Amino acid sequence: MLSNLALVEKSTGHYDAALRLSIDALEQQKRIGDFAGEALSLNNLGDLHLVRGDFVAAGQYLEPGLALCDRHGLVSTRAWSSPT
Repeated sequence: MLSNLALVEKSTGHYDAALRLSIDALEQQKRIGDFAGEALSLNNLGDLHLVRGDFVAAGQYLEPGLALCDRHGLVSTRAWSSPT
């Protein structure tokens, strides 16, 4: 739910709100052990930083998100998270 709200905020250009919601979603997903949700939240955070031009921060989220996909066999999540 928080991830979806973050995507809405991002799509309307409210990047700070999207970052806060994405971080909250990530913390919640870690707490409940939702690996797929965690990977998607990491990807969303990375993408938000890319949009803002902060490529270093983007990598700090994208790389662990892809690693999480590989570690847990989340093939479809990895495909969704990989750059095209």
